[in-house]
Amino acid sequence: MMSLQGTRSFGIAAVAAAAVLCSVLPGKAAELDRVAAVVNGDAILASEVERRSRHLAFDLRQTSSALPSRAALIQRSLDELVLERLQLGIAESRGLQVTDETLDRALETIARRHGATVDDLRRSLEAGSIPFSDFRDRIRNDLLVESVRRREVFNRIEVSEAEIDRYLAQPDQTLVEDDEFLVGHILIARSQDEAASRNTAEEVLARLQAGEAFVGLARLHSSGARAGEGGILDWRPAAALPSLVAGLVPRLEPGETSGIIEDSNGFHIFKLMDVRRAGQNFVRQTHAAHILVTLRALVSDEDARLRLVRLRERILQGEEFEELARFHSDDSASAVRGGDLGWLGPGAVTPRFQAELDRLQPGELSEPFKSTWGWHIVRVLERREHDNTDEVRRARARNAIFQRKANEELIAWLRQLRDSAFVKLRVGE
Repeated sequence: MMSLQGTRSFGIAAVAAAAVLCSVLPGKAAELDRVAAVVNGDAILASEVERRSRHLAFDLRQTSSALPSRAALIQRSLDELVLERLQLGIAESRGLQVTDETLDRALETIARRHGATVDDLRRSLEAGSIPFSDFRDRIRNDLLVESVRRREVFNRIEVSEAEIDRYLAQPDQTLVEDDEFLVGHILIARSQDEAASRNTAEEVLARLQAGEAFVGLARLHSSGARAGEGGILDWRPAAALPSLVAGLVPRLEPGETSGIIEDSNGFHIFKLMDVRRAGQNFVRQTHAAHILVTLRALVSDEDARLRLVRLRERILQGEEFEELARFHSDDSASAVRGGDLGWLGPGAVTPRFQAELDRLQPGELSEPFKSTWGWHIVRVLERREHDNTDEVRRARARNAIFQRKANEELIAWLRQLRDSAFVKLRVGE
């Protein structure tokens, strides 16, 4: 399930709020509607904290994790809501929105990830006393927050060719292998009571070693940027992992943990979830040429199709494809090369265009067909199995560098956002 996390707990303030909320009985709606916190002048109601705690409990049940105390749920929920409210404020100021269509697609993806339909998800939520409308609102907010992070952090990150070259030239072979690792990360943030933070880390590690679900523990205890996704960092090569474990992770066996690693941010625990071993990468490429007729105000579908029918007949009767493409194709970039599109690999053209390429044998000429670009006839010139291992390695290197930069920048940005905010708890009023 998707959710939002801060980079560390809000400490005494959250505990104070938890103490207030824990005394509220479920039926006392009026008390639940009191203001629990004010974030830059925007109120977070106690009822919102209560709802978020139910969502958190639902998430933990999906991972078969033991539920913590109510106070712990409330504290984590308030932490999430404070940071979420700050990011939603940025979304509002930037005029960002999530359409119903985008939201529906996200819900379908979430349901599919759990091997279910949206109706199944709705029933499961409502069985847990979570209205589906509340869950939709939560996912909409998650999407807004992701959009904010892209604009404010990720879109500003650049990876140069020189950085890729340096990455691939590293002498430590564990950093340049194409093996990919699925790693879980838990960060117990450093607090004023450092001994308490260390104790929490040791307790979490012990529970992991006893077999408790990693995702549930990360969801509840971690202050890392990906805690809302159960601490899972997605598939990455070793060099895209946090630098303090980039050399360690390849030596772990799937299911093994790193132990506790300390740095300036706090106490980290990493777990290797799985490994994908890499080898050479070959792709099927097609060398093709086409003639394109685009649709314009005075050119209908039928006009475009008939124009290509006539051109195709001329080619079959012996006229040169290249000459006709130069004079008749609306694709100016390829027309100057006689319609030559070069070598096309997976994903280079639209699915409709690719389907035509796949159907043709070398030397064959297609019937006119329509794509999102307009109407085409296409000729397959030749095919090959291309070793693009180097391109794949460079693409993975680029992604590894980007992921590392993104993780570091996001943590720093969230910390700055939190530190610059005015957050006040309304306790005892």
